[in-house]
Amino acid sequence: MSRFFLRLRAVVLGLSLLPPAAPSAPPPVEHFFREFEFKEMTLSPDGRHIAMTGPSRGRANLAVFDLDQREPRWLTGFGDRDVYGVRWVGGRLVFQAAVHGFDSGALYAIDRDSTDARILVSSLRKQAEGVVTSFRLVDPFSNIPGSDEHLLVEKESIDQFNTARDLGTPDILRFNIRTGGSEVEARNPGDVVAWVADLQGRVRAALAVKRATTRLLYRDTPADAWREVKSWEFGQPGVYPVTFAGDNRRLLVNVENPDRPDSLALFDPATGAVGRNLWQHDVVDPGGLLLDPHTLAAVGVAWDAGRPEQRFFDQQLQAAQAAVDRALPDTFNALVDYSRDRKRLLYLAASDRDPGTYVLLDTEKRAVEVMGSRAGWIKPADMAPMRAIQYRSRDGLTIHGYLTAPADGRSGPWPLVVMPHGGPWSRDHWGFDPDVQFLASRGYAVLQPNFRGSTGYGLAFTTAGFKQWGRKMQDDITDGVQWAVQEGIADPRRVAIFGASYGGYAVLAGLVQTPELYRCGINYVGVTDLVMMLRGVASRMPARFAAGHKLAVGDLRADREQLEASSPVNQVEKIRAPLLMAYGELDPVVHIDQGRKLARVLRRAGKEFELITEPMEGHGFRIEKNRIELYRKIEAFLAKHLE
Repeated sequence: MSRFFLRLRAVVLGLSLLPPAAPSAPPPVEHFFREFEFKEMTLSPDGRHIAMTGPSRGRANLAVFDLDQREPRWLTGFGDRDVYGVRWVGGRLVFQAAVHGFDSGALYAIDRDSTDARILVSSLRKQAEGVVTSFRLVDPFSNIPGSDEHLLVEKESIDQFNTARDLGTPDILRFNIRTGGSEVEARNPGDVVAWVADLQGRVRAALAVKRATTRLLYRDTPADAWREVKSWEFGQPGVYPVTFAGDNRRLLVNVENPDRPDSLALFDPATGAVGRNLWQHDVVDPGGLLLDPHTLAAVGVAWDAGRPEQRFFDQQLQAAQAAVDRALPDTFNALVDYSRDRKRLLYLAASDRDPGTYVLLDTEKRAVEVMGSRAGWIKPADMAPMRAIQYRSRDGLTIHGYLTAPADGRSGPWPLVVMPHGGPWSRDHWGFDPDVQFLASRGYAVLQPNFRGSTGYGLAFTTAGFKQWGRKMQDDITDGVQWAVQEGIADPRRVAIFGASYGGYAVLAGLVQTPELYRCGINYVGVTDLVMMLRGVASRMPARFAAGHKLAVGDLRADREQLEASSPVNQVEKIRAPLLMAYGELDPVVHIDQGRKLARVLRRAGKEFELITEPMEGHGFRIEKNRIELYRKIEAFLAKHLE
């Protein structure tokens, strides 16, 4: 404990942000894949304390730092779980905990002086054989403006053995964080999957999904009945509520457009009409509205068209942002939290080469002070810069992405690792990525394409990937590799493909469809059989969610031939390159049978491969020692096949 206190004082009072001299040798694997020291920091509403999760007893435990007295205090001492999801409610802290990366289902509360500790929910509450009740905080609407004693918590029943069994959709409870008591705030009218509270903390908007139809529901007061004010089909332009407008009647919504990126606009529930656009970009969707943590009012907007950006509607916050940006011009300085009086504001200063340092702006002292680094052992000057790129697909789409070249002073072409992201309904962003920096430190250029089907570039770009697994989505990845070769970035004789989840599927599809392109592949928790995946979706998910997979991936009946043809497990004879695979035996997303089935087929076909399985891991290796060992094997595998 004392070592933590001494180190914390040193970080707060003396950490330098100046880049050190370049190293003589690449850092070891664990340098990139150790747990962060400070995973979370959040500022108390009175601005006098910072709560943080820091290392203690080999876990992420909760501590509070008194900014006036300069004294830290441990609040928890878990040896078997990690604290996360920390939030202030007045002078009290509420948090969750995870065991090996899996949510334990527990909710805790404690005063900042470590008194009145209470377990609000001990764990997933068992109702019957296999049936549990899950409680979780709903971001950002768990906080109730003006309340120091209550939070909104979502409650849902789940059948652990048959999650397709629909036991009812979630309700919202109002939890007393002092007593642990609760009352129903919003009972689910049926099929609601997401809720929105108003600026007084009353739940008055919701999204309901039934099969392929989404409905926007609204009520004028909590005593009124819910009414439908908008509906749309899956894959068609929708209107998604973000928060309430200043009049506490209209909604601020994310509007999907048929032929351009999403926009932010006002929505009038009385008429069902979308009003004027408040913000829209030519290329990308809004990254989200920035909300005041104390009032839930919209104060700004964020987006990422190559590098993250943000703009505040609030002049006071914009002035504070400008002050921090002047002090720290080499990082993207994201506002994390601020006190009610706005005299102290907490930021995370991060970049493509820096996982981030928490800094505090004191507007009265007109000073920016370092609070703590997430990974102080990472030296930005040793890392490689990530740059935004774009290229044209063979059928004329503009594909955006990122390229990271080794920072070793050599010019290309380099051996290339192409890294398709998971999802596939997600996207890569500019910022620190341990996988990317690890690979660049070993002398590889890294290409991250946001292929069609990725989110963030408008509805049309996302839906262009529907039913294109192993088809046009894969062509976009292939076209990216060919672009890198033509630009003199990639050595065409030394190209590897590495991805996780959907990215793992893309690895296998690449080895099958373009075997001449890749020297080796790394499939991390990837799908191998689309038919098996969709059967699992049908058996594990309620129909309201499975319907979307049917439309976006394929129908087991109507599209069976295409699904089988696009399943790598049925095409292993085309694979030439060595393959490394890794799966967790507890994976709830991609069942380990996906990996085991492919391994059996590869073995019968005499292909070169290695299958790594971990009994206590899920969808990605979260236990530090397992993760480090996996990347040591990845390092050796790439060195062998890309030499």
